[in-house]
Order: sequence, then structure tokens, then C-alpha cells
Amino acid sequence: HELTGKIALSLAAHYAQRRLSASSLLGDGSLVLASEAGRERVGSVSVSMRFVPTRAMALACEIAHHRRAADTTLSSPYRADTLSCSAQITLR
Repeated sequence: HELTGKIALSLAAHYAQRRLSASSLLGDGSLVLASEAGRERVGSVSVSMRFVPTRAMALACEIAHHRRAADTTLSSPYRADTLSCSAQITLR
């Protein structure tokens, strides 16, 4: 969303849910299903801002929160907060 001609603000959210299961392939090519199975849920939310002071320069920053939850040992839960910034200069 453009706040002004030089400043833009963006919001993003992502969510996914996956089913996980473990299986093994034996040397003779037969498949053996293991008893381990479960679900994994991942999501993230981010806010970013872009500032373009001139036509040749752009500055941007994004802050995000990531989360993964699982009800199985096939995946590990985590939470993370990230901040990233970038600068772009265009030579003409």
C-alpha cells in the first residue's frame, strides 16, 4: 500500500499445514511403513516498508515473526523474529 509517493507499506501472512509420515525402503525394494506420523503447522507474519528518496535510491526494511508447531518427532517446533534491511543504488 502506498502511503505517499515515496513510502510504501506492506503486510503479509502465510500459513501451511502438512501431514508427515516416515517410511523406509528395504534393500529388496519393498516399502516398510513406520508407525511415526503427525502434523506440522507453519506460519509467518511480516511488515515491510520501502522508502524511495530519489529515482536512483531505494531503502527497505522488513520485520517478521515465524513459527512452526508439530505434534510429531518428525519435525521440531521453533519461533523466530527477523529484521532485514536493504539499500539499492542505481547507476545510470
